[in-house]
Amino acid sequence: MSKESVSLKKEVTLHGVTIKKMPNGAFLEALELIKQLPESFIKELMEGKTELKLSDMFTVENIANLVGTLLTVAPSFTIRFLAQLMQIDEDVLKNKLTPLETIEIAEKFWEINKMTDFFTKMKPIMKKIMPSLTNLIGFNEQLPSASK
Repeated sequence: MSKESVSLKKEVTLHGVTIKKMPNGAFLEALELIKQLPESFIKELMEGKTELKLSDMFTVENIANLVGTLLTVAPSFTIRFLAQLMQIDEDVLKNKLTPLETIEIAEKFWEINKMTDFFTKMKPIMKKIMPSLTNLIGFNEQLPSASK
């Protein structure tokens, strides 16, 4: 057993929240929420409207509204995502922790689950996989830059 694995605990309590190592399934469940982000964003944009034309959106006023909508959707989505990922009660994140405490908990979660190591090891794998995926999907013919 390495010194690193001995020094990293499986559970840590920070700001009254228990942060623990998570299995793959917990990560997959949290990633399912990401699929919902575009839908949530569009629902906010569509509020009170019967149709949404892309061509009408590119005015200074509408772009400002888009940014404002994204800023209102993103924080609540982030709280839901973190609660799901870290298996923490969403109410605790929303109503009992400060923004700084939430970030510190997320950083501790990142550390305990060795996410930096994971992404470091995934980067070369993804570089090998991506050319195959772009060929499979046919992006090379459509987007010459995709193969570079």
